[in-house]
Amino acid sequence: FLAQFEKDGPRCTVKKFRVGGGNNPKTAELQAQLGKAVETLRQYQHEALVQMVAVCLDPPAIAMEYCDHGTLFDILHIEKRDLSTAAKLS
Repeated sequence: FLAQFEKDGPRCTVKKFRVGGGNNPKTAELQAQLGKAVETLRQYQHEALVQMVAVCLDPPAIAMEYCDHGTLFDILHIEKRDLSTAAKLS
């Protein structure tokens, strides 16, 4: 879903993860995977990459920069846009 941090803050898209509750071993495994994903995302900082903005561990969710044009998958596979070199680099 679309979110905004503070009144004048950046718009973000929030991905919520569904996990079981309680002491379910799957829950612990998924939380460990989320932790690894967060560590990986923190390592990559580049203007051409969508940046992670925030993380919530309980309930598990990741907030990422919002892209006005949709996901790369949608652009390439659903809309089947032929992107110019300039668009690919922006």
